[in-house]
Amino acid sequence: MSPLLIFHITTASIALPGGVAAMSLRKGSTGHRIGGTVFVIGIICMTASAIPLALLKTQTLNALVGALTCYLVASGWVAGRRNRFQDVRIMNAALGVVALGVGALLVNFGIEALNSPSHLKDGEGASGYFFFGAIAVLGAALDLRQVISGIGNKLWLARHLWRMNLAMAIGIISVTPRLNRLAGHPIQSDAILVAPTLLVLLFMVYWLRRVLATKRATGPLGRVLVD
Repeated sequence: MSPLLIFHITTASIALPGGVAAMSLRKGSTGHRIGGTVFVIGIICMTASAIPLALLKTQTLNALVGALTCYLVASGWVAGRRNRFQDVRIMNAALGVVALGVGALLVNFGIEALNSPSHLKDGEGASGYFFFGAIAVLGAALDLRQVISGIGNKLWLARHLWRMNLAMAIGIISVTPRLNRLAGHPIQSDAILVAPTLLVLLFMVYWLRRVLATKRATGPLGRVLVD
């Protein structure tokens, strides 16, 4: 394995337990913040190494998904630390430009895949490009909404939740098959390999419904909403 690949796997192995800790601990607690910080730093390092690794293998989709994951975790972190920025709209405007650029590339490559004789672009079908492109464009549109009109505490928390959890899900689905392959394929069932990703997505949906349905939160959720 190359040093870059070792760095990629190591940072992923550090990031994902940090994400699990952040998901498991009380929202707004010190442990939640520490776990979240470990997750953010680890994911950024993981994606920073994943992009050149993918480009070296002409895996265009993987490289762009790495950039998208980095954007998601960075914008999710900004949402969780919004009160520490003098003007958070500038940060979100810059992040939105990044998301729009990534989304435009994904959609363009998806169209190229559709129009190619093999219906592939660098070995990937159009559906993957369009799926992740839609996520990037959605993120950019929500960034634009925040820049233009601002959002309330409840939507800030929802923004933090879905971006962090989606980045976590992408990280898990990217790393789990590789770790299984490096270990000699001890897990043979695809359902078991996909299960952790599905759990993260279910966790995301549960908390999003709880946050968005809340008019006057109490307990830990209330403290997070007014932070």
